[in-house]
Amino acid sequence: NNIGASANFNDLQVAVNTVPANSILLVHGSAITYGNITVRKPLSIIGTGYFIGSNQAPYTQANLGTSKLYRLTLDAGSNGSLVSGLTIDNWLVVDSTSNVTVSRNFINHGSYSTISYSTNVQFIQNYSNANLEMHYSTVTITNNIFYNNSYLNHNYTTTTISNNIFDRNSNSYSVLNLGSGSSSNFSNNILINSATSASSTICGGCGAALTATNNVSSDSTFRGTNNAVLNAGITTIFSQYNNSNTSFDSKYILTSGSPALGA
Repeated sequence: NNIGASANFNDLQVAVNTVPANSILLVHGSAITYGNITVRKPLSIIGTGYFIGSNQAPYTQANLGTSKLYRLTLDAGSNGSLVSGLTIDNWLVVDSTSNVTVSRNFINHGSYSTISYSTNVQFIQNYSNANLEMHYSTVTITNNIFYNNSYLNHNYTTTTISNNIFDRNSNSYSVLNLGSGSSSNFSNNILINSATSASSTICGGCGAALTATNNVSSDSTFRGTNNAVLNAGITTIFSQYNNSNTSFDSKYILTSGSPALGA
């Protein structure tokens, strides 16, 4: 997709269909999308990363293009796959698979990602403004940044959710919704809410299905207060949060006395 680039393929779906199982595909940055990609074999698909233009010297890049997809589907047969360093602009779908890792991607569509009928899905170190819908699955969600009021819906799903940041500006939704047959262990997360009269909850009415421990919140109604820190000011947690001249990474650097240290 990057004119003039030296590559074995110029169509990512053709590459996915052609290479043998367990191959590694390195995806060039491009000014245009690679479109809709469906994976039905174990592969590692690795892109260039995201926010490349935000890097400060001397860590700048000659090519600021990102490995951009419109939709990515990890379908039956993709067991054991890894996708990393991609920008997914419309939809992430994980369906009827197992042992897949979705790591270090920019999920940038403000709608839904879905994980269905899948086991041992690892959702790690992503930057996402998409809601995550999970059905009949087991999922580990760790070290991600969820922003723009993203929430995590469960239906007959078990999750372990730890060491994430939920950066919100609305009181409209709880962070979690645990539907029928679901449970979640929610620990060592940071929830900040910049809304006026912020009033966030982890999970309204979840009862014993939710185990919440050692979380930090910028408001007082963070359900599940076992060893929680409440009413922590956002600038008490993060040193550069309101600095408009800092990078996205620096925005979430903890202050020297942050209540989230050691969490």
